[in-house]
Amino acid sequence: MKVYPGGQHAWTVSTLGPLRFYPQYGSAKKCPFILLGSRGPTLLIDGRAKPFDPNVIGACLREGQGYSMGYDAELRARSTADAVTFLQRQLMP
Repeated sequence: MKVYPGGQHAWTVSTLGPLRFYPQYGSAKKCPFILLGSRGPTLLIDGRAKPFDPNVIGACLREGQGYSMGYDAELRARSTADAVTFLQRQLMP
């Protein structure tokens, strides 16, 4: 995994245009992580696994509404080159 600082949602979509906030889209940014285990899903809250509660998910989705998206040509080119380099290293003898 590689993290690209400054990368936003949809940074590879050339038709999107510059960075913009979209308040109408739901976001899980305020939600706890969902842990998938052999006994079913749980929520990671305050560092502990808690029973899965759909009400918690609904509340955090409402609270975290909206996110930013924007095309970034430089980042797209860099990430594409990085992906090609990775594949060449892994697939070439």
